[in-house]
Amino acid sequence: MKVLVVDDVGYIRHHVSRMLQSLGHVAVTTDTARQALQMLEKDSSIDVVLTDLLMAELDGLWLFKAAQKITRMTDTGNAKPPAFVLMSALRAGNGIDRDVQKLQIAEQMGFAEVLAKPFDAKRLKEVLDQIEGGSSPSEATTALLDRMNRLTESISKIITRHDEGLNCEARQIIDEAMEQLRNLNLSAPCSV
Repeated sequence: MKVLVVDDVGYIRHHVSRMLQSLGHVAVTTDTARQALQMLEKDSSIDVVLTDLLMAELDGLWLFKAAQKITRMTDTGNAKPPAFVLMSALRAGNGIDRDVQKLQIAEQMGFAEVLAKPFDAKRLKEVLDQIEGGSSPSEATTALLDRMNRLTESISKIITRHDEGLNCEARQIIDEAMEQLRNLNLSAPCSV
């Protein structure tokens, strides 16, 4: 498989790409989410994206959402978005609450797996074997993400109107939607 490694720390990119190569995969790397998105737009042969959660400019959640919106073409037509694996050194209780919340959201969004840094080649192989076996996010999960993205965009438009009553209502909608996402078990296998 061809795997894109996205991390703003050079050592991590190098280390993970070496592990991937030792497992027989092709590794390409970049240090920003924006560059990763450009690579995904140009290269439909990328099967998996291993992305860090927290990076200097844009985070792994932004990359995941943006990648779901691009059109990838192959000789046989449209290609599905690549499977996404999140890499993070965060653990509950060892980070800023906002960042830990991002990790929890990522687990519910449709990432194929969340790998806790540091991880070894054996764990990486297990995750990639699962993905290669077809247990990447289902079409239902991708459809849910699309609906959530549209909802988020609509709410953002409401908030930019600077109407205090609408802002409070929009925040309530977001809180309710987040609670519903927390209640979903998106990591369970789904039949499509």
